[in-house]
Amino acid sequence: MKPIFSKQQLENINTFRYNIRRVINSIMPVARILVSLAAMGSIIYYYGFPQTSDKIFSSVFHAVSSFNNAGFSLFTDNLNEQGVRNAYGLQLMVAALVITGGLGFIALQDIQKKMTFRKKKNMPHHPLQVNTRLVLWVSGILLFIGTVVFYVLEKDTVLKGKSLGHALITSFFNR
Repeated sequence: MKPIFSKQQLENINTFRYNIRRVINSIMPVARILVSLAAMGSIIYYYGFPQTSDKIFSSVFHAVSSFNNAGFSLFTDNLNEQGVRNAYGLQLMVAALVITGGLGFIALQDIQKKMTFRKKKNMPHHPLQVNTRLVLWVSGILLFIGTVVFYVLEKDTVLKGKSLGHALITSFFNR
């Protein structure tokens, strides 16, 4: 009786299975971070959003939309809706999800590795890759400059009457 697969075909299948396993093992830590952030965002959105008939769906939708920086909302006035406009905790959560999603998979994976290595006592130090350091520095600089420029340009109009803290959060959110 002739075998179904040749020796070479079996080796190819095993190599393919090994490669798939490697891909899944490298994606899973970042996937856990992403699901955790989306869940945290959904919970914060759930308690911060105004009462709607589909509040759970709306919360999950906005968390995923924020992380992917989709730029749209289910509300009529986007996130300028009456119950959301001055909810500064929600604005910070949206900003955190947008920024985290904008860092990219490779940077998030590298940051996750660094955090994992720090927790293990006998593991060597894991420096961040050049790409990750560049992404973090450039993102931080752009966020800072955008916040300052928005604040300076809008302090006498949109931000008028807001406390300094609220004005800075609004500037950061709208940069």
